[in-house]
Amino acid sequence: ASNVDMVNTAHPSFVNMIERMSPDEARLLSYLKGKEDIQYCVFNGNTSNGNGFVTLLDHVTMLDDEVVFSFPQNIGAYLANFVSLGIIKDMNGQYRMDKTIYNKIKDKYNLKQLEAQLVPNSFQSISVEESYYLITDFGKLFIKACIK
Repeated sequence: ASNVDMVNTAHPSFVNMIERMSPDEARLLSYLKGKEDIQYCVFNGNTSNGNGFVTLLDHVTMLDDEVVFSFPQNIGAYLANFVSLGIIKDMNGQYRMDKTIYNKIKDKYNLKQLEAQLVPNSFQSISVEESYYLITDFGKLFIKACIK
């Protein structure tokens, strides 16, 4: 806020938000500059009676291929923190028309191998839900204020 050229991008909550971020989250924030969303998939094993499912892989992304994380196993926690900070919003159930990233996620987590291993012995089928995290306007303002 002390920089006259950047004062319009400052918000009083930004200092507190930075305090609540890890170094890995700072790397993720830098990656998000200029992006609109983070696409993800949820892999579910559908039960044989057709009345339910078991989540096999939850909110998996391509982020660990795009960002060098010290603790890639914490990506889910980083994304949850960004949701709580208002940087991103989970658009659960909505999806992007461009399937390129979704297909990459399915390939990365080897959907065909999962099906071969688990269907029909453990599950009737494997389904994949496609969705994304939207970078909020507030998140874009925060990224603009933090990342040159």
